[in-house]
Parts: sequence; structure tokens; C-alpha cells
Amino acid sequence: IVYELDLFKRIEATGGIPFARTESELASILMRYLKNRNADKEKREQMITDINFKADGKAGERIVNLILSHVI
Repeated sequence: IVYELDLFKRIEATGGIPFARTESELASILMRYLKNRNADKEKREQMITDINFKADGKAGERIVNLILSHVI
């Protein structure tokens, strides 16, 4: 299952995103977030900080610059 990938294990460990393993779990998670869109907000923010190199919206620019540095 895809949840066994290291990245998903790291994400799940943060508690920032709940992982549904059954349809009923998915329905429960969706209802929880529909009722309260701020549920786990702090955990999601921390997850972004922990998982991403930078959360500045410039990932594409860094990738292009990396590619160009190897081509030019």
C-alpha cells in the first residue's frame, strides 16, 4: 500500500494529516474537517515546516535553476 512509502510514514508521524484506511474512516475524517476546517491546523503547519525544505512558493524556481546550472 502507498502508505508504506517513507514519505507517507514521515507525514503520518507528524499528525498533520489523518490517513484513512477504510471508507468509514474516510467519511469520518471528511465530516470532521467539513465541520471544523481548522481541525489539526497547528499540526498541519508544523508538518509543512518539518517535511518541506522551504515553504516559500519558490520550489519551481529552485528546480529550474538547478536544471539550468547542469545544462549551461
